[in-house]
Amino acid sequence: EEFWQTFWDYFLFDYHLIRDDKTPLEHFADLGESQYQALVKELCKARLALFTVEELQDDDLYLCRDFLTDESFVLNLPLTEDMETKDLLIIGHIFYNKTMVMNYVRCFQIPKIGRKRLKEQLEKFYQWYKIQEPNGTKEDFVARHPMVVRRLTYYSAHSFQLGTFNYQTKVQDYIPDSSATGKDEVVTCIEKMMMPQHFSYRDVSLATRLWKDFSALETNAIPSPEVWASGVVENYIRLNGVYNYSPQSIANMCWHVPLTSLRSVAATIKDKLKLETHDPRYCNEEGFLMMMFAEKLN
Repeated sequence: EEFWQTFWDYFLFDYHLIRDDKTPLEHFADLGESQYQALVKELCKARLALFTVEELQDDDLYLCRDFLTDESFVLNLPLTEDMETKDLLIIGHIFYNKTMVMNYVRCFQIPKIGRKRLKEQLEKFYQWYKIQEPNGTKEDFVARHPMVVRRLTYYSAHSFQLGTFNYQTKVQDYIPDSSATGKDEVVTCIEKMMMPQHFSYRDVSLATRLWKDFSALETNAIPSPEVWASGVVENYIRLNGVYNYSPQSIANMCWHVPLTSLRSVAATIKDKLKLETHDPRYCNEEGFLMMMFAEKLN
């Protein structure tokens, strides 16, 4: 039963759908029908939070503190009076202007030194995310990478040894292209290559960003958009370190472009952008998880 409670809590509120990057609840609010539409829209505002319990006030109302932002709020929590809250970390969805919490929450007992280590790890992942989204808040980070927050907290509570976050990047002062320019032929090819392979909307967006960053530096004409698109897809797959596609598999995925051509343009793009493993400009959530697991296993 706990498995299914955890699954539906994650899936409905946190999971990003492949086709439109919305949560299932947001997707339903836009396209579904309900006699409780106002409630559905309010639930769409719920956000995942990791928080501590500071003190019991009255009538099951607890003063809580967001573990990442230090913001304080008062919640009605489903806790028993004899439950020890000193080292307690709770993860759950809060809504109604941060006054209510969903019925299903997960509670973890983590000692002070473990909480300190967890906070340091989450801060480092947040800073990695900030390179990709310079204006992103910690709430934005949790919404974009909920599984990273959930897994790191779980591992900390169950005494899995977390390695030191030793990832470094040479990327500095990155400013994403936010202009609403129309699609060029390469972007169209990227979409048509990636979407049938079940890459997500977010993946396609990040791969498109990679191409736009490259094309801003490369002024030559693009005579073969499908070849350049294949180089983008190759680099995107490699830098995230998640997928096990061979170069030939990627060439086949990309409309069977010649492997030599794919390797040539991929090398050009990688060199021009100085791409890194788990490059923070284009790293997806699976890439973040790979970084986390690699650290856990070190």
